[in-house]
Amino acid sequence: MKKPIFIFLSLMLLVTIVTSPVISDPYYLSSPQTVTYTVTNTNSSASYAWYNSNFTESWIYSVSNNTNIDLELNDPTNVNTKLNVTIGNLTRNNILDSEADANLGIGYWNMTNIFGFISSTNWSTVSEILSMQNFISWSFDGSNYTLDEITYSVMEISFEDNFQKTSLVYHMNTGLLFSAEIAIGGFILSFDIKSLDPSFTTSSSSSTLNFNSIIYFNIFVIAFYTLRTKLH
Repeated sequence: MKKPIFIFLSLMLLVTIVTSPVISDPYYLSSPQTVTYTVTNTNSSASYAWYNSNFTESWIYSVSNNTNIDLELNDPTNVNTKLNVTIGNLTRNNILDSEADANLGIGYWNMTNIFGFISSTNWSTVSEILSMQNFISWSFDGSNYTLDEITYSVMEISFEDNFQKTSLVYHMNTGLLFSAEIAIGGFILSFDIKSLDPSFTTSSSSSTLNFNSIIYFNIFVIAFYTLRTKLH
């Protein structure tokens, strides 16, 4: 009876490992939502002008390494969403994503309503538009991005001309900006996503724990029967 039990438990272990869920890309967008970024590189304690959408008013904001950028998305499923942005000593409420895009250099002057904190997720169209620009070089590749031990599917985009060099990383399914490296003339700004609102991340932790418990139990029982067989 021992050998059939051993074989049965071994098969259970194999099935458990094969069917065990993997926490991967559980992020989705809903309204409203808060995202925090951390500035990783900029001109040391630099001050810049921030203009409204009509370029009729401006404010001065200061930013340095480790400054937080707090983003509140009012309608994150819309590429033309309204949002609240706090960067350094400046907060702008209920503005278009295009205003943040223009002031922080997220994107390209000839590609309106494509990039920003929320990008178009029609990636084939984005690639086509990129190919039509007069860039010195550009790239467009799918990749992975790990945050808090969770892996997200992202699109890595970079482009360069004689005045601007930019790299952007967007969550592939939602178009949310994860990372940016921007150099436009004397303006330098790089930032990475620091945290996502946890209420918008579906969790498989409980089911994964259950499967892991089964795996450890099966291993223990198999080891026990193996040892017992050798002793007898």
